[in-house]
Amino acid sequence: LGEAKNLLMIFIAALCSFSALHVFVIPSNFSPSGVDGISTIIYELTNINIGWFKLGINLPLMVIAWFVLKKRYVIYVSLFTVLDSLGVIFLEKIDFYTFVPSGLTSAEELAYRLISAIFSGVSIGVCTGIMLKLGASTGGVDIVASLISRKNPHIHIERIISIFCYTIIACSYFVYWDLTSVLLSVIQIFVFEWTAATLLKKDRY
Repeated sequence: LGEAKNLLMIFIAALCSFSALHVFVIPSNFSPSGVDGISTIIYELTNINIGWFKLGINLPLMVIAWFVLKKRYVIYVSLFTVLDSLGVIFLEKIDFYTFVPSGLTSAEELAYRLISAIFSGVSIGVCTGIMLKLGASTGGVDIVASLISRKNPHIHIERIISIFCYTIIACSYFVYWDLTSVLLSVIQIFVFEWTAATLLKKDRY
């Protein structure tokens, strides 16, 4: 029963993640942090669904992590990654609803993009909080940081993750050529971190 509940929570976490990416992030032209950010940047350059890039980046990391990190952790993260990636692909295939409509004035578009940054931050924060409560993570940068930290225990994982995330966001400027996109990414990170921290204050599932 316990594992069935955990699997359900992983599905809910993935649902929060891929719906936020499709509905809010992609139509708002800004890059989240982590692998989502890398995948979104590549999507902007190639127009290939970000789900494929998320799989392509995360699965090799999972193989490496299998030999280094706890098996339960890797299984949970791998399951989340597959559900999350396929979810983004599926929503694009069915042409699912996106929050930002066309034909907006500049002011209206900015308002929609700001709302998207806030609500995607909440959704991804809930996703991250759920996975951390399960003793796992959303993969990507977290896996890389964990692997680096094992080799260099004097370096805090949080610091490694922050460096990766803000580097990815800074690089996104040279894709969107829009400072507003960078600022929206920063807003999303603040909301996401606050939401995840709030969720983690509660008891574990």
